Amino acid sequence: MTKNAEQLQALVAEFSADLAATVEAFTGQHFEFSSKIVENGSISIRLKQIEDRVGIIPLSWNGHVILGLRPTFKCTWDSTHSFLAVENSSFAVHAQAKSNDEPLFRVEYDRNKSNRPSSHFHVHAHRDEVAHLLGLTKKLDSTNDQKIKKFTSEFPRLSKIHFPTGGHRFRPSLEDVLESLRQEFNLDTDLGRWKTHLKKVTLEMAKDPNSSRYTRLSSNGIRDTRE
Repeated sequence: MTKNAEQLQALVAEFSADLAATVEAFTGQHFEFSSKIVENGSISIRLKQIEDRVGIIPLSWNGHVILGLRPTFKCTWDSTHSFLAVENSSFAVHAQAKSNDEPLFRVEYDRNKSNRPSSHFHVHAHRDEVAHLLGLTKKLDSTNDQKIKKFTSEFPRLSKIHFPTGGHRFRPSLEDVLESLRQEFNLDTDLGRWKTHLKKVTLEMAKDPNSSRYTRLSSNGIRDTRE
């Protein structure tokens, strides 16, 4: 392995540890991220598979798993070979954490595409499907397991299209997606721990805006210097 490759692997390891810390701050559980070299020397980062099953983060409401989040990244050097850059990322949100089913929606970033918005989302679910889950967290008795299973057993399907969320500097981060899902679906989390984590990474980004952590948090509105 060349010195450059070793340095890139070290940055990827740091980035993976940051991602795991974010997930643990939200869920209270530890999830490992694995990495491997793919085409053109880029490195793919995703949740570690368990027993050959696709890794997914279960998200619950009153103890019931209603959503699952599947984050993936592909990283490489920035143009100066100084910092870790995210080439593309995807946050797929699945009903009931069923990773083999089509997701409800995906929040994605693609740094190198010019024929579509670099930061965008795809909607797979019918609008009634999302409304269905929103209604679940606001109206249904969480102690009635049979009603919950019936309520979430089947969903209709819909389309896919790129909806822009902004340019390169508005790429959504893992924190953005988790915080949005927490607010919209009233997800379970230790709010004190989670807010402390958000404050910590914001302060760290301000101190070291060129770190790999910054590439993950570039959606906060600060000018992206990865080009």
